[in-house]
Amino acid sequence: MVGIILYGSFELAPYFKKYTKVLDDAGIAYDLIGWRREEKALYAGENVFMYEAPPAKRHDSLLHKIRPALGYRRFIRRQLRAKKYDKLIILTTQTALILADVLLTAYRGKYLFDYRDKSYEYIRPYRMLVDTIIKHSMETAISSPWFRESLTKEKQYLLVHNLQDENLKKVRRCCNKKEPGAPIAAGYVGALRSYAYHKHLIDCFANDKRFVFHTYGCGDDCERLARYAAQFPNTFVHGRYDEAEKYDIIETFDIMCYNYPSSFVNDGAIANKYYDALIMKKPMFVNPRTRLGGWIAENGLGVGVDEEETQISDTIYDWYRAMDPAAFSKTCDSCLTQYAKENTAFEEKIRSVLCAKGERGTR
Repeated sequence: MVGIILYGSFELAPYFKKYTKVLDDAGIAYDLIGWRREEKALYAGENVFMYEAPPAKRHDSLLHKIRPALGYRRFIRRQLRAKKYDKLIILTTQTALILADVLLTAYRGKYLFDYRDKSYEYIRPYRMLVDTIIKHSMETAISSPWFRESLTKEKQYLLVHNLQDENLKKVRRCCNKKEPGAPIAAGYVGALRSYAYHKHLIDCFANDKRFVFHTYGCGDDCERLARYAAQFPNTFVHGRYDEAEKYDIIETFDIMCYNYPSSFVNDGAIANKYYDALIMKKPMFVNPRTRLGGWIAENGLGVGVDEEETQISDTIYDWYRAMDPAAFSKTCDSCLTQYAKENTAFEEKIRSVLCAKGERGTR
């Protein structure tokens, strides 16, 4: 039997389905162990174990973040003692770190590690611990090829894309470019970041009659941002949405925001919305100082803008009006084809690892 553990909510981590698909196909039993935050529950049942205690807020002090994490760690350890899983699938570095002692002793060489984001790897002791966890995993998956640059070279990594099979059924045939003279709908969709970040985006489009700008997603500052956006006739903050609504929301956009600030954490990361944009044939405005942002701009999938500049609407407008929708759509399809092939290779490797002898329970 396999335990799939996440420091967070499975509702916000659809990539876990790549593992459950392999396990379901092989008839191997598994449990989902997670921490339900504010999301609407989509997963429940006898094999779903969710920690329900309130999480720390985004901007809480380190001490206030540690206490809830320790509570979740105790919850997981009770589950591990009760079920005695043959193998574990560890989703995200946060999950791996709070269970480092367990992984490196009782489950040494018995876990898959899914590495999703950089955080404090620039701090040597932190990086050494992450590298040690990687070295003693059965396999380590990474969601970006650029992550290899900051991780141990003593491991062959499995590349996996945040591209879900069910979403590939929604691929649009072509990019529908807005007619000249009509307002271009720019949009942000996803978990909200800091108030300053979203206020800056609103300021970039406020009172520009060539655009409307929509923000969808939940976060600590959602109500405050909505009040700020309401001062302008063309900016809107809509708040929480159901995951099932996401592609309907993206369909209303003409161009998507993938303009992440430059930072150690963001550089090299690939967010779900990049794949969403390719599927829905929506160009992006990006920060070219990040690895993916630069790649998007260089390959005609979007336009690079200065992250600190508020006068970006002219750059976005000029690029959008000059965009060739047919060429753009062809590039989207080429990328999606390549990513689907790489995901197939990933699933074949994971199947060979998870389906090896030793699992006790089967469905």
